[in-house]
Amino acid sequence: MLNFIGIRHSFFEKKPSGKGKHQVYCVALKGAAQLETWKRTIDFSNPVHFTKYQIWKWFGFCPPKMTLSQRLRILSGENHLLEELYGGPAGIRTRDLQLRRLAGN
Repeated sequence: MLNFIGIRHSFFEKKPSGKGKHQVYCVALKGAAQLETWKRTIDFSNPVHFTKYQIWKWFGFCPPKMTLSQRLRILSGENHLLEELYGGPAGIRTRDLQLRRLAGN
């Protein structure tokens, strides 16, 4: 189906690795243009994935290991959260500094 609508992607499955684990099917899109095509034609129904997209779209990347509530707080304008997450100005790496500048800090 993704090929039919013109989205370049990879599809793979992860086998269960223990008792009580389930097989997982994954789709990896190939590039930002493919993500934009996905957004236009399919969209997101899960707020976890949609907020990751919004952060990526706004800042140019999405920091890893952020919770949904942290992303929602950043999107609602709580820019001080970035300092809390990255340990203040002294602990901020170049990419994080770019994020803080874009967020208005």
